[in-house]
Amino acid sequence: FVKSCLVLACLTVLSLAVSAQQKNTFMAKDVFQMKVFLENKGMVEDYKGEPIKYFATVSNLNAWFTAKGVLYKIQSAAFEKGSEAKDEDGGDKDEKKVTVKSALVSMNWIGANPNPPIIAEQKAPGYHTFLQKNGNGYKTLKAEGYKTITYKDLYPGIDAVYSFPDKGGIKYNLIVH
Repeated sequence: FVKSCLVLACLTVLSLAVSAQQKNTFMAKDVFQMKVFLENKGMVEDYKGEPIKYFATVSNLNAWFTAKGVLYKIQSAAFEKGSEAKDEDGGDKDEKKVTVKSALVSMNWIGANPNPPIIAEQKAPGYHTFLQKNGNGYKTLKAEGYKTITYKDLYPGIDAVYSFPDKGGIKYNLIVH
């Protein structure tokens, strides 16, 4: 049991360290699996000059929302067979070799409004706290969480509404007015 907990803790730390989008920021995965879109208050750096407005993490999926579209980063981790490490005396260590794979997918809305208002709705209770490196210390950033975000008038008379389905992941619906 202790070995499993240690491995789980290492995987969590590893998955947080692998995420290249966070700049000098320590992020903790949501322990209670709250599905929320978080307002970016400087925790996530711009992507190729495009400001990240909101972001979300659901299981092995990270999503960053910009005015032009969404970036998805999908990650998986697997233990390699026969990868148990040996200590100096030839005994087994409590370590295994982990392979982490990730893919970055960019989804841009072609021919859409280049700067649609992105409206956050259904505010979640509480807030999320992040520590960001600030010189020799850290500053605290607080972000509100929301259940949906809407790209208003993405196309004339059409909104895109992002939410969290019960079965996991992130979905969007196009609403025609």
